Amino acid sequence: MRRPAALTRRSCGICRLVPPARFNWRYWGRGYATEAMRALFEYGFETSGLHRIADTCDARHAASVRVMEKLGMRREAHYRETIWDGAHWHDEYGYAILAREWRAFKTT
Repeated sequence: MRRPAALTRRSCGICRLVPPARFNWRYWGRGYATEAMRALFEYGFETSGLHRIADTCDARHAASVRVMEKLGMRREAHYRETIWDGAHWHDEYGYAILAREWRAFKTT
């Protein structure tokens, strides 16, 4: 049975996964953010059949950047001054990974 075109070209933006900075500081650096994102990728690509997953992070947060790059995501964008903290504007990076890239990454 052939799926409708709308179902074969799925895309998902994961908006604001809980970054390591939001975890209690006692749990930083233990791989929990990487583990959580890996589980979301598995579910999104293998169970839900998504084609692409995207996320953004504060460009100042090196740990978030490391997590995304560690999971094979590629930086696609540098959004200038998109985060307002009440006193200053800050940059944001956009990352994404395709299902075929995730499957190839998992085998390495």
